[in-house]
Amino acid sequence: MIPIPGLSLRFGEDHRLTLRTAAAVGVDAFRDYFKSLSDTSRFCRFLTPASIASLVEASAATKWRADRFVLLLHEPGAARQVVIAELNCGYQGSTNAMEFALSVSDAWQGRGIGQALVRWLEGRARERGAVCLYGDTFRSNGAALALARKLEFLTLNHHADWQLVRCEKMIGKAEPYDLGAIIVDCDDK
Repeated sequence: MIPIPGLSLRFGEDHRLTLRTAAAVGVDAFRDYFKSLSDTSRFCRFLTPASIASLVEASAATKWRADRFVLLLHEPGAARQVVIAELNCGYQGSTNAMEFALSVSDAWQGRGIGQALVRWLEGRARERGAVCLYGDTFRSNGAALALARKLEFLTLNHHADWQLVRCEKMIGKAEPYDLGAIIVDCDDK
């Protein structure tokens, strides 16, 4: 099982965010997060138009397992749980690959959250024995492609859909990148 060391991110002086399992944060906060995403963000994340209820049901049904898990980044201590980002991961033992999908709340995009989560996942995937980390996105998703390039992912034609590209990074057996206590300082927008 991939341990969740309680990744904590600090943004400026006022914001500290914590990574937790979806079960620990709760279905209501998860549903509110999906509702808060713009239509464009929701479409880019799920690669299809879908109702909020079906997205929450499908994602909430994903219980923690050693090979598949959903993590949510939230602001702890708030009066109610507010999810900032979602990271859905699946380990494929037959290929030693870790697939992931990521979304960040529209209000929090562009602050380094996606980068921090992918780097954290890369370290956890290495610890698990994965040699490849990958995710799919639309060719038109400029933000996701820019993040992939920044993190040295290759962008490849998708084998099944011309509208998609696969962002893939060989992570090999290198030493894990320690992101258990990463702190990212960013200016508020």
